[in-house]
Parts: sequence; structure tokens; C-alpha cells
Amino acid sequence: MSKDVLQTYHRKQARQSRLPAVLSCVKALSFGVCLTLMLPAFSAMAPTDSGEDIRYHSDGGGSIETEGNVRTTTLRENVRIQQGMVTIFGNTASLIQNTQTGELIRVTVAGEPARFTREAPLASETITGSSDTIIYYNEPGATAEALLSVVEFVGEASFTRGGTALECSEIKHIIETAATDSPGPCSGVFAPDETPDEDPVDN
Repeated sequence: MSKDVLQTYHRKQARQSRLPAVLSCVKALSFGVCLTLMLPAFSAMAPTDSGEDIRYHSDGGGSIETEGNVRTTTLRENVRIQQGMVTIFGNTASLIQNTQTGELIRVTVAGEPARFTREAPLASETITGSSDTIIYYNEPGATAEALLSVVEFVGEASFTRGGTALECSEIKHIIETAATDSPGPCSGVFAPDETPDEDPVDN
């Protein structure tokens, strides 16, 4: 066989070998079982947004309250919050920060629904989701210096990343590790990302 024919054959074999696992996951999800998974296409650590500036906008009024080292900003009407490649839209939002470090503690956004987007250099790695309430925060990673960006979708949650699409009552997703968890009920589909065939190599 020529080199390009062999490459195409091996790619098809790899896809077929993953199909039973994909079908079993979809079948299990349709019965509302607890979901805990690592999206296989994104096993490498994604760049973190936790060190980026936090920007926000709202069309309505707002308030700021400070207690100790904690500042709480409340925003109303057509709210948009952005940190790095993450953008969250909703009707109202509560933004909690550490006043000494400026670090984000927690953002809670409510909407009908609230919407979440995390852009990425590759379209297949872009995250989109929506739910009644979206909670976004940082939690410690493997080391004290490494923070992980966590997004929780609560109430009629919808989530899409690459070939994975989920509809659940609640979904928790860690951006850097691509780990996803849901207590159920949940339904969805896991579709392996298609790799474009390489151009034939001239001999």
C-alpha cells in the first residue's frame, strides 16, 4: 500500500476502536447516571485565565461593598464579565474579589439563561454553555502557585466542548484539565474529533 492509504486505514481503525466506548457512554447518560469524565481530546493542560484582569459591564445600576479584604460588586441588567478568554453574560451578577491581591474569588451570574464562552486558538477547544445560574471561580491545583479555573452550570445546564455535548441538571467543568462532573440526570453525546486526512505525499 502507498503511505497515504496506510495512514487513512490506521485512522479509520482508531475511530472504530473508540466507537463502542462512545456508544456505551451515551447509553449510560440516557439513564441519568452520575457523570465524571476527562474529555479525551483535551488531556493536555489548557492555558489558565486566573491571572488575567477582570473586566465587567452592565446597563443597569450596581453597588460595591467591602468587608475586610473582600470586595463584593453587584451588577444588574445586561451584565458581561470577562477574564482572559472567558466571557459570561447574564441579567445579574455578583463579583467577589480579594482587595489585596485583586484575585477573583467567585462570580455568580443569573440569567434566562446565563451564558458562558471560553474561546481557544482551536475551534474544537472552545467551550460554550448556558444555565439558570453560572458560578465561576478558581481553586488550588497540584501546587500552591497553580490555580484552576472552574465553571459550574446550575439549572437546565447545557455544555459543549469539541465533539462533546451535554444536557444536565448541573455540570461542573475544570477548564485547564478538561475534567467534567455532573450528579445527573444527564444526557449527551461524545463524538471523537475528526482528524482531516493529510495531503498525499509525492514519492
